[in-house]
Amino acid sequence: MQFTTTRLCHSGCSNSNMYLCLDCGELFQEPFMYVEKHGEQQMCCPYCKGDYVDTFRCDECGEWICSDKYYIIGKRKYCDECCMKISLE
Repeated sequence: MQFTTTRLCHSGCSNSNMYLCLDCGELFQEPFMYVEKHGEQQMCCPYCKGDYVDTFRCDECGEWICSDKYYIIGKRKYCDECCMKISLE
C-alpha cells in the first residue's frame, strides 16, 4: 500500500494543542493526513500512522493528560494524582 503524506492541522489548532498516539505513545502538535493512492484519507500519528487523542496539560503539575482522563475543579483541569492531592487537602 502506498501513501502520500500531507501535513494538516485540525481546525482550531494552536501551539497549546497536543495529541498523543495510542499506538506508539508519541506526543505531537500536528496530526498527519495520509492519502492512499486511490484517494482515501486518514488523520494519523505522524510517527506510526496510529490512532491518537487530544491531550492537554494538568493545571497543577504540567503533565500531559489524555482528553478522556481528567478532572475539572472550578476552571482548572487536573490529572488523577493532582486531583487526589487537592481532594485530600
